[in-house]
Amino acid sequence: MFRKWVTPLTAGSFLLMGITGIFMFFNIRPGLVSPLHEWLGMLFVVGALLHVWLNWKPMKAHWHRPLGKALVLLFAVLTALAFVIPSFEHEGPGGPLTGRTIHVVLPALLKAPVGQLAGVAGITPAEAHQRLQAIGLKDTSDTTPLSKMAQAGGISPDKALLAIFASPQQRDRD
Repeated sequence: MFRKWVTPLTAGSFLLMGITGIFMFFNIRPGLVSPLHEWLGMLFVVGALLHVWLNWKPMKAHWHRPLGKALVLLFAVLTALAFVIPSFEHEGPGGPLTGRTIHVVLPALLKAPVGQLAGVAGITPAEAHQRLQAIGLKDTSDTTPLSKMAQAGGISPDKALLAIFASPQQRDRD
């Protein structure tokens, strides 16, 4: 009785999870991609658990083989690591900043002129210029976008942003 709907439930939700997961991996999230992935992923979990339950004997047979044991152990370890290793999320004042936020905000910062970035960083434009000159940028201007300035000076945009925003202790670590 269960088999009539467990297999289609598992297959359909797997298809949904796979396609939406690929889109999310590449930061393509039109319409309902993220909510469908997150909420209907629960159907996939239900379907997978029922599938395991319905196929318990064959599943146990896989666990007695070296490859089966190794794969189950590998995914158990990866699952545990997912909860203990820091992710690519950064804690901001109002909560975590995800990779997507950083992906959207960083290009905007790099397009901003140094004078504006100094205000955002809480420093004076003169201090921003001093910091940029300290990393080797000779020609700094209040109106030139940071990315163009870094490119002209042969400095990575990342290094230029850190020069403006990072504290001296944070800059010394890098």
